Amino acid sequence: MKSLIRWAIHNAPTMNTLMVGTIVVGAIGLFSLRREVFPEFELDMILITVPYPGASPAEVEEGICQKIEEAVQSVAGVKKINSIAFEGSGTVVLELHSYVRDPQRVLNEVRAEVDRIPSFPELAEDPIVKLVTLRREVIRVGVVGPEQEDPESRWKLREIAEQVRDALLDLPSVSQVEIIGTPNYQIDVEISEKTLREYGLSLQQVADILRRQNLELPGGTLRGFSQEVILRGKSKFVTGPEIAQLPLISHPDGVVLKVGDLAKVRDHFVDTASITRINRRPGVVLAIQKTAAEDLLAISREVKDFIARVNTPGGFQLPQGYDLVVWSDLSVFVAERLELLTRNGIQGLIVVFLLLALFLDIRLAFWVALGLPVAIFTTGGIMYLRDDTLNMMSMFSFLVALGILVDDGIVIGENIFTHRRMGKSFAQAAFDGTYEVLPAVYNSVSTTIVAFMPLLFVPGIIGKFIAIFPVAVITMLVVSLLEATFILPCHLGHEPKGLRRGWLRSWLVFWQHLPAPVAVGLVALAVGWSVKMAVAPPPLPWKTLTSFEFLLSSVSYAVLLPATAIILVQVVSLLPWLEKIFQWMNRQTDYVLNRFIGRVYLPVLRWAIDNPATVWAIGLSALAITGGLVGGKILKFNAFPKLDANNIEAQVIFPDGTPEHVTDAATRRLEEAIWRIHERLSQPGRPLVRVTHRSVGETNVLGQVGPRTEVLGSHTGAVGVELVDLADRDVTSEEVIRMWRQEVGTIPGAETLIFRAQARGPGGTPIEFKLLAPPHKMDQLEQVVEACKQKLAEYKGVFDIADDSRAGKWEFQLRLKDSAKALGVTLADIASTIRAAYYGEEVMRLQRGRHEVKLMVRYPQEERYSLTMLKEIRVRTRDGIERPLGELAEIELRRGYSRILRQDQRRAITITADVDTKVANAQEIINDFQRNFLNPLLARQENRGISARWEGMQEQTQESLRGLRYGFTVALAAMYALLTVQFRSYGQPLMIMFVIPFGLLGAAWGHLLLGFEISLLSLFGMVALAGVVVNNSIVLIDFINKRLEEGMPLRQALLESGRRRLRPVLLTSLTTIGGLTPLLVERSLQAQFLIPMAVSLTFGLIASTVAVLILTPVLYKIYHRLVHGPELIGPPAQELQPPPATFAPMPETPEEVLA
Repeated sequence: MKSLIRWAIHNAPTMNTLMVGTIVVGAIGLFSLRREVFPEFELDMILITVPYPGASPAEVEEGICQKIEEAVQSVAGVKKINSIAFEGSGTVVLELHSYVRDPQRVLNEVRAEVDRIPSFPELAEDPIVKLVTLRREVIRVGVVGPEQEDPESRWKLREIAEQVRDALLDLPSVSQVEIIGTPNYQIDVEISEKTLREYGLSLQQVADILRRQNLELPGGTLRGFSQEVILRGKSKFVTGPEIAQLPLISHPDGVVLKVGDLAKVRDHFVDTASITRINRRPGVVLAIQKTAAEDLLAISREVKDFIARVNTPGGFQLPQGYDLVVWSDLSVFVAERLELLTRNGIQGLIVVFLLLALFLDIRLAFWVALGLPVAIFTTGGIMYLRDDTLNMMSMFSFLVALGILVDDGIVIGENIFTHRRMGKSFAQAAFDGTYEVLPAVYNSVSTTIVAFMPLLFVPGIIGKFIAIFPVAVITMLVVSLLEATFILPCHLGHEPKGLRRGWLRSWLVFWQHLPAPVAVGLVALAVGWSVKMAVAPPPLPWKTLTSFEFLLSSVSYAVLLPATAIILVQVVSLLPWLEKIFQWMNRQTDYVLNRFIGRVYLPVLRWAIDNPATVWAIGLSALAITGGLVGGKILKFNAFPKLDANNIEAQVIFPDGTPEHVTDAATRRLEEAIWRIHERLSQPGRPLVRVTHRSVGETNVLGQVGPRTEVLGSHTGAVGVELVDLADRDVTSEEVIRMWRQEVGTIPGAETLIFRAQARGPGGTPIEFKLLAPPHKMDQLEQVVEACKQKLAEYKGVFDIADDSRAGKWEFQLRLKDSAKALGVTLADIASTIRAAYYGEEVMRLQRGRHEVKLMVRYPQEERYSLTMLKEIRVRTRDGIERPLGELAEIELRRGYSRILRQDQRRAITITADVDTKVANAQEIINDFQRNFLNPLLARQENRGISARWEGMQEQTQESLRGLRYGFTVALAAMYALLTVQFRSYGQPLMIMFVIPFGLLGAAWGHLLLGFEISLLSLFGMVALAGVVVNNSIVLIDFINKRLEEGMPLRQALLESGRRRLRPVLLTSLTTIGGLTPLLVERSLQAQFLIPMAVSLTFGLIASTVAVLILTPVLYKIYHRLVHGPELIGPPAQELQPPPATFAPMPETPEEVLA
């Protein structure tokens, strides 16, 4: 190490080249990072889907879900098995353990197990097994048409939407566009029962004829002497009019009856409920999505540019009466949040530099502060190589590290200056000063790194969400340590020689002779342009899409170079005046600090040393009071506080089987209510509502991440609303939701009516748990569910209580009569006839462009919708006679479930509820509900076999807390081991770490004073705080040890150490606090998510600083007496005076400062 440090000091060109190259390459990597709101991560879920057309949920459960569950339950790495049996399909979602490093291997095993299942129902389609890919919606585009509801208008609207989709996919950055709000294409050959009887046909026979007629068959190759010719039998058609021309019946006299002669061929959409209204007009929604490898801002920019060029020369042309509407633009959210954190980061950087300049020599402050861009930009380059993104968590890591990164530079830099005052040369002082404190600096940085490491091992979604935060901070700490070890001594190891003659001197002379208005104008333009490029940098030239964008980006970055040069020249020209100003500020700071030491700190420290019992009684009382704040629920815990959102929604669900027009009327009521609120609260030029999206048939109006499990059908509907940004409205989203709920009131007949805001980041519903039971205890499970919902309704502040168990559609279940058995009729014959009549007989699937279109043979719509026609259906028996259904089967009326949920091979019902955080605390409600109601309820004899499993926010919180406790315990043990190596003692490391509880005390009181609840991010901040707060204590104890080794009495050593340690303790603490202060005082609701973590670090540092300066010397006195026994500790009358003010207030010993 000695030779490396000496080599670095004597090779300034190499070090400067390395530094500049690192900054430039790192800056390119940092500005090239893809930008997101929150970090991208994989869900580690495997999705298995098996379509079973026409089957009821009970049939799907038995024939699909149970078989898959049994097959995959033994696969290693599977944490949880969730199944949903819908009408017509079954879905199984496998959630993997967080320790699984290769999900692809598990996927292959699961696929192999599913492929080995031999007994899927005959009519079930092939299973689809895949990993769940996280595709986040970037922006939504609505194709809005004229006010017409006829089939032709719906068809035309869909065709235009398809054209817009294709045009969007032609954009370079767009790879995923999903059409929402319209059903799939389908061709129906509708033939009535009367016609079938007249021609002696059945639906199955018509389907068989169509399969033979609509055919494309390869015939091999004809090999001649001169060439080869491919033979094909081609008579396959893909549109309704073409299908209508296929022959159906041929008579011996040559008469051919075509399909269109006997049946009505309808080329339209699948017969499902589907209504979509955008701003109260018919529309189709296009959801533009992105994968983890795509840049959100680039996609949004291209889409908005495409829309801006619609109906312009060279742009997409829309027919008259059609428009495009844009909403849910995530890029606006991303840009605002990143701009906010960038602004706070720049402010924090300025604050840190000013603090350094106040306490240190201006030149030393400059070289120490230079380590910040080196560490930040290098980390940005490493993040680029890791394929990370620039998001709120990574930006926050830069903010947190601002003040911490300069601590090692302060220690090394001040020690170098101390050795200069000993008369050594600049190079020798740089070498000796660096090498002397290097072990202490490395140990200090190591403890900080260890403190951040538990955040790397937080399991589950939360762990993936914050994973980039500790990685970025640890990377910056390592880079900063290397910079302070090699580059900083190189800069401080050479005597400043002023400006030599040359180009820079010439530029300065030229600059000084410029007229003042011209110079001021150029500097203002340069600063403005530099800030604009820092806050909202354009895409790099090689990432642009058009030649114009390439030219604009190139010019922007080209202008940045002279702008930077102008700022540097101006700063250099002002250096003499700046140096004089900061020298005066140094003297004033030194004077004030010395007066504080002499008149306040030393008297307090003397009294504390003389009254250790009283001091520690005060300290322990403060800890006890803080514990009482938490235990007494005065300071509450809320894992994920609610944040304001621009997107809100209302969902309404009726009993399954409810007609479409009923749900349509209910959603229209929701839509009109929000527009009335809009009219009341809007002001001229300041609207409230930007876009409304009303949907009947599905409830995914805000965009769902992960496997889609929302309820579908004519009984479901939702209204999504995009509000203007919070800065442009006077009410929060929660207040709008409250008014919306009151405006709507109660909707008669609705089973569920929920109002909520769109969630950002991790978390979930505040109260969410599943009740599990075997199928034979479903009646008892339903009773337990109702009891739980009634109990939750008694808690103040709990609302939107719902469960996902809903009665399904009424079922006509057929049982074969004995007379039918005698005729040789089987239930399969009857079931297949009924299926063909109502669901339809699937002929084939036709590929029409990108769409797979089903060709179905079925009864006309008026017959399918008639209950009286059911008994008129004819079933052909073995004697060739067609008999009515009523003669062969008995019909029973039953009702099942609309969908069946299962978890780990048991039936499951999920109960959810929201909580008004202004009235109640979700964690307190959950604790009371579990302890006093749910656990006793499930312990009853009649409820044996029923169990509860907490999910959503509660599950994620408990999983994260378990991982955090384990990681924090390991981190404390590692810190203790490192301190034991340094101090060669068992007791002194404990004394150093005893300051950690007082850091937690400060964090708790900070939350209370600022009105914040403790959140999960607050706890993450407290864990990271542990490594920061011990650093000052480390060097203070080390300083005391060395004074005792020199023979100084204990009392005098304690006072001397406190006096000499105060300045660097304040500096290292203030730089960290100063870096976070801009975010801490930010009142924008956009920053509320991260502020609790900043509160933990800031107030924890404040409290721990007091503890280090007062309590640690007292504890050392107690420890010394216990180890060495009573001894003379110095005369009580002996007084220490503060040192006189000096020009450059710097410590006098190497060990004086440690971060």
